[in-house]
Amino acid sequence: MASQTRSHFDRELRDIQDDLLRLGSMLNTTISRALQSLASRDIALARQIVADDAEINALRFEVEEKCVALIATQQPAASDLRAIVAAMNIVGDLERMADHAAGIAKVVIKMGDEPLLKPLIDIPRMADECRNMTTRALDAYVARDTEMARAVAARDDIIDELYQQIFR
Repeated sequence: MASQTRSHFDRELRDIQDDLLRLGSMLNTTISRALQSLASRDIALARQIVADDAEINALRFEVEEKCVALIATQQPAASDLRAIVAAMNIVGDLERMADHAAGIAKVVIKMGDEPLLKPLIDIPRMADECRNMTTRALDAYVARDTEMARAVAARDDIIDELYQQIFR
């Protein structure tokens, strides 16, 4: 009986992990599409990005509900509990990043066909770095590799520098 319970628990935890990876993939696509809409002034694409944000939001809440249900029904301990709590934090961060991409799309809609103030150089670099960090962070989560996670976190300064450069 205990092995069946553990097998069920492991399956549920893998489902959560798979949902996180799916959300990460959706986020990377959304970021790419947001930059594409900005660079090409594609208002239709921008509107689609804003509409698609609801799917990302729904997946976030689905993952959070799965995490809470797993905690409530299985009472995980130690590393299993940390993995579930980490998933809940990660999913919130991924959804927030998608909200920022949708925010870019909303700016594109408001700008219409107005020209950009300057060429897009730092924003695409920042987006590339964010997508790379997201992929590596999710890889670290799946592998339960704390050193890889620390290496990803250490790159946050690059994002901060690009952010400052953009607003200067």
